[in-house]
Amino acid sequence: MCFFIAVGNINREPAIVNNLHQFLQTRTSTYLTSIITSQFISNVPTTILVSKFSKFVHAIFLGTNIGGLGTVVGSLANLLAFKQYRFFFKKNPGKYLMYFTIINFAMLIIIGTIGYFLIDFGL
Repeated sequence: MCFFIAVGNINREPAIVNNLHQFLQTRTSTYLTSIITSQFISNVPTTILVSKFSKFVHAIFLGTNIGGLGTVVGSLANLLAFKQYRFFFKKNPGKYLMYFTIINFAMLIIIGTIGYFLIDFGL
């Protein structure tokens, strides 16, 4: 819920709105901004935030879905999985988080690169 409140507040901040307009002028920049923003405020709130400033729907779709990879915050599902791991196993959450992060960033780089070429070639 806090992510959605944060998005509402971000949409009202003129400095952030101006910067978002600048970052979302092309398909590629919209794609990359969607991925990067997803790492900090999760992919669903990022979709809501970015869609108000860009007309490149395909880039937003790919960027926010691929942006679910990476950090544990990238997707609410990641956070829920981590919480379940901590609840049921109660051991080595740091080790789990380390492996999770390594695997997710590796996949983010691989799938993100494929998405970049899809966006760059207008597919």
